[in-house]
Amino acid sequence: MKLGWLRKKQTENRTFPFDRNQYEAVLRCNTCNSEKVACFREKESGILHEVMPVGSREELLHFLEMYGVKEDEVKKIY
Repeated sequence: MKLGWLRKKQTENRTFPFDRNQYEAVLRCNTCNSEKVACFREKESGILHEVMPVGSREELLHFLEMYGVKEDEVKKIY
């Protein structure tokens, strides 16, 4: 299932108010279908806020650049 129109809409503008003191960047990975979603997790409560689907390395790099996050700061959760 291709969601190109959704992916384009979500990645055009920085829409999530990312604050390093409150959130950490995570990549939610599904082991069944290899789906990956870039998210921010609240440090206190653990609630996930999905930002954009990630289908390629270029999309992950775009997410990192958009929010000023370094690649080694992103945790993978399954």
